[in-house]
Amino acid sequence: MKYHLKTEGVIILAAMLGVLVFYSYITWKWHGKRRIKDIEPVSEIPKNISPMMAALADGIKDATEIIYIGMLSLIEKGFIKVEDSIFDIIFSDEPGYKKDGDQYVFNMEKIGDYGYRGRVLSKEEDEFLEILIEYNDGQLFKGREYTFENNMIIFEKLKKRYQGKREEAFFIPNKEFILIFIFIMIFFNCLLFGLTGSEAIVPLSIFPLSFWVIFLNIVLYSCFRDRMMPMKLIFLKIEIIAIMLVMTIAICTFLVSMIATLGFPSIFVVSTVILFLFYLKNIGRYTKKGIEAKRHLEGLKKYIKSGEVKKYENMEEMITYFKEIIPFSEALRIKKETINMMEKTIELSGFEGEKEYIDKEIAGLIYKNDKLKKLFGEKIYYESSRYL
Repeated sequence: MKYHLKTEGVIILAAMLGVLVFYSYITWKWHGKRRIKDIEPVSEIPKNISPMMAALADGIKDATEIIYIGMLSLIEKGFIKVEDSIFDIIFSDEPGYKKDGDQYVFNMEKIGDYGYRGRVLSKEEDEFLEILIEYNDGQLFKGREYTFENNMIIFEKLKKRYQGKREEAFFIPNKEFILIFIFIMIFFNCLLFGLTGSEAIVPLSIFPLSFWVIFLNIVLYSCFRDRMMPMKLIFLKIEIIAIMLVMTIAICTFLVSMIATLGFPSIFVVSTVILFLFYLKNIGRYTKKGIEAKRHLEGLKKYIKSGEVKKYENMEEMITYFKEIIPFSEALRIKKETINMMEKTIELSGFEGEKEYIDKEIAGLIYKNDKLKKLFGEKIYYESSRYL
């Protein structure tokens, strides 16, 4: 027998969508995210937000990636020094010698100067530095096991400072409005089931199936763009992606069949799911502090992407600027554009003959080749996987 949803059911689905559209518009209008306008290119480094916080503001949600950005910031500010290993120093002239690798050593002179730390480090950077010192014996990756859980401790503290109900935060998520949205959906779904009985199973099944597909796609996307997973775990990554793909295809097939079975009323159900996703993304709002920081970050991103370069007469001034901009370029995901800007600036300023010195001063090879990122990612995944 052909499936057909009662007229009462169609009316309830349409009413649910109408009520949610009205509710979403009103709450978004008064409490939701505003588009940040009047963004002008700026070359200055923001002073009221750390690179770690900037990464969160730009949408990076991976804890390990954000902590890596914090590590770049600690190197830039001189709390971690990049040095040649003792073997590289001794055997560098030996024929056939393969370089042992850089060492990341704590600068105890700066670490012990708490006045200096208070002036140049944000709260999250200082907390991260303390954890690094606790888990490493004078040198990174040479002490106790540093696992993913350590990253999450810093990440959760960072999130609490980034978002909250007070204007001191950068972003107010307004989660209570999302809960009310879900409550309205549940109310109408219960009403639908009460009036149409078993006929409600088809439209009601579309909601969880849609959210499962969305969740699986988020997992897939995260796996594809995870740049810190070491090569030794690449097969595990491939297996996860393959399993997620199979599950996504299977659930999508079932979802499409449910939508086809429901027919015209499925428009209301699918529209409700789309509305929920849009609402989820836009109901939060930036505080005054957040708007200023976001405008500055977007302006910096715009400046670097523009390809505009400045000629420097003083090489040390140029190096200082490069060192400051590196963590922010990683946080704002404009690494390629930043490297191009650096190359053009060096050429324009006439410092091509000093490239080796400049790279050493700004830890450029570590940044350009992702040496530290790969090492840090490998350390995190290895130590964390031991406890699985």
